[in-house]
Amino acid sequence: MSKRAQELANLVSEPDEYVKTEDEIRLETQLKKLEEVNRLGHSEAIEQAILSIEQQLEELRHQQNYSTEGDEELMELLIAAFSDVEYWQSLTQEQLVQIVDRLVGDITIQDGEVIDIKLKV
Repeated sequence: MSKRAQELANLVSEPDEYVKTEDEIRLETQLKKLEEVNRLGHSEAIEQAILSIEQQLEELRHQQNYSTEGDEELMELLIAAFSDVEYWQSLTQEQLVQIVDRLVGDITIQDGEVIDIKLKV
């Protein structure tokens, strides 16, 4: 069981091709346009707008990194949860519910049977 948990965690942790968010694309487009305008004739107002957009991009990227760190925590929980049968048996019902809430994003049930489980990691 722990081998399967590690395989799942490895699958989830494989780096995906980085995909920019719509907000990131929009801000980068605005930044490029402002930089082009500023090259034509320097303006303090445009310079301030450029700085503002750069700060927004930095914050957006920071939030994305924070989200990734949360995913890593969930992967560690996944490995711990599947690594030891005794671990599961030692948990209270409340602890089990908390773990499932942190790991499971969506469960699809059809005709009374679970047909799909989507993990948050």
